[in-house]
Amino acid sequence: MSARTLAWLILMSFCVVLFLRVQSVFQETTRRNTAREQATYEQIREMIASGYVDPVDEKELFYGSLKGMAAALNDPYSAFLPPKNAQRASDETRGSFAGVGIEISSDENKRMLVLTPLIGSPAIEAGILPGDVILKVDGISLEGMTNDEGSELIRGAPETSVHLTVERKGEAKALEFDLKRREIKKPSIEESYMLEAPSTANARIPDGGPKIGYIALTAFQANSAKELSAALADLEKQGLQGLILDLRDNHGGLLDQAVEISDMFLKDGTIVTLRGRNAAPEVTKVYLAHPSDEDKTYPVVLLVNHTSASASEIVAGCLKDRGRAYLVGEKTFGKALVQTIIPVDLGPDGQGALKITTARYLPPGGENFQGKGIDPNYEVPFTNEQVNKLLQLRRDRHIARNQAAAGKPVTPPPDTPDTFYDLQLEKAVEVLTASINKK
Repeated sequence: MSARTLAWLILMSFCVVLFLRVQSVFQETTRRNTAREQATYEQIREMIASGYVDPVDEKELFYGSLKGMAAALNDPYSAFLPPKNAQRASDETRGSFAGVGIEISSDENKRMLVLTPLIGSPAIEAGILPGDVILKVDGISLEGMTNDEGSELIRGAPETSVHLTVERKGEAKALEFDLKRREIKKPSIEESYMLEAPSTANARIPDGGPKIGYIALTAFQANSAKELSAALADLEKQGLQGLILDLRDNHGGLLDQAVEISDMFLKDGTIVTLRGRNAAPEVTKVYLAHPSDEDKTYPVVLLVNHTSASASEIVAGCLKDRGRAYLVGEKTFGKALVQTIIPVDLGPDGQGALKITTARYLPPGGENFQGKGIDPNYEVPFTNEQVNKLLQLRRDRHIARNQAAAGKPVTPPPDTPDTFYDLQLEKAVEVLTASINKK
């Protein structure tokens, strides 16, 4: 062995030893810091538990400390979810839950108001109607409870029973209902139909126009792409020439569904890019479109507004940047952060979850729209009054569909003093018609 080789071996050995030593010191420092933080936590917890003026729920104290850690992060979306919240988050992404199948709001007295029972649900089968007010659940008064607290009482394991006490306008006494909970599936698609002249969904549709389909996608859940594909297939059988996909008030959901839906309208190229910490290559992922015999080639317009967020913005940003769709409506919300939900075992208390922001995403054009939103190609702003009328009309149509599907008499919508026209939908029809006529 030459002297030079020996010198290199000695130097390399020295570097390895030095690295291991530094690593050992770092790990020991980290261990000591962690132990000190743990001791401080236990000290503070004991001080609160023994000295606070009122009795303390130590489980909630523990959950509070976990929530505090997540809240200290530099974004508004990371959070620790206790078991019941973790289950609700899981239900929302799956689009299903165990319960009786009612959509709720609050009446003028802040009581739990039934907006509509869902199609095929125990509630609609039992005869619960829109406008009913739920007073008690299993004999427990809901007075003073939030809707979330009341909903927790109504939900439960499939095949278990729940008793509801309901007040109904025109009835002298409260009505009593015994219902058996079961799995409730809430579809992602609220409406899907071909627009017809002269008016559809309170929009003025010109006579003699092309065949334009309308689909309202309300969330990106586990089966959203499959539901959209089926809805499109039905419209295509009717001679669909152009599509309006309504993403207004769609707050987002699952990333993979946004990618799959975007892929339906593209043959190749970038859909979205995810960048993790420091934009390192190992935590950067580019989602690409794939050619398919089922790729949709007809013109598309997306309806968006200030609450179109997250997964909605992935689709909107992708199709706009790729020149595949026009955006009509208002600037979107501006949420370009990706959350991952990680299960947390809490022993006998069940399973919680840590929802933590793990990446940022960029549309194909590369613009970071976090906190800024995506501008539409054609801006059609709505006033608060117009937004409220649109939501009211959507709700009335939803109630009518549920009642008709359940074979119940359809409650006519309340009279409105002024005719409301969905100007955003009308503009989308105008833009789409021009695109179709160019082909």
